[in-house]
Amino acid sequence: MAIQKYGTVASRNLIRAEMKMLKHAEPIQVLTNFGDQKEQPLNKTDTIVFRRLKPFNATATEVPSITAANFITAEGVTPTANTISYTDVTVSLNQYAVLFKFSSKAELMYEDDIPNDMAKLTGETMAEVAELVCYGQVKAGTSVNMNCAR
Repeated sequence: MAIQKYGTVASRNLIRAEMKMLKHAEPIQVLTNFGDQKEQPLNKTDTIVFRRLKPFNATATEVPSITAANFITAEGVTPTANTISYTDVTVSLNQYAVLFKFSSKAELMYEDDIPNDMAKLTGETMAEVAELVCYGQVKAGTSVNMNCAR
């Protein structure tokens, strides 16, 4: 397992280094900012069932099948009643993580703020992972299992 040590990256103690801190996750997140986000309570199941309303007169692929002629009515005639139906969609939660380590000597002696930089990089990396998960769902052509996290 890799560990950040004092000598892993050459120190720049002889020059002044400035670094503008940016929020790394926000510019990356595009797809994860859309959709309905649900928070899963702690100590509960890792499986969630979502229910959605099927479109009116949906086909087997849940595409609405509507023609104007089907809605023509005559005076004094009660139209045929319709019903609604739902689709249950079961999803299992996934857990994603990134781990960085650094030595106590690097913490004490290194000129750069390693913990802060690791936190920044973690935010950027996890935002990229979330985008890849969402993009995979969009590319697959599903509008149901947007298992995207924010």
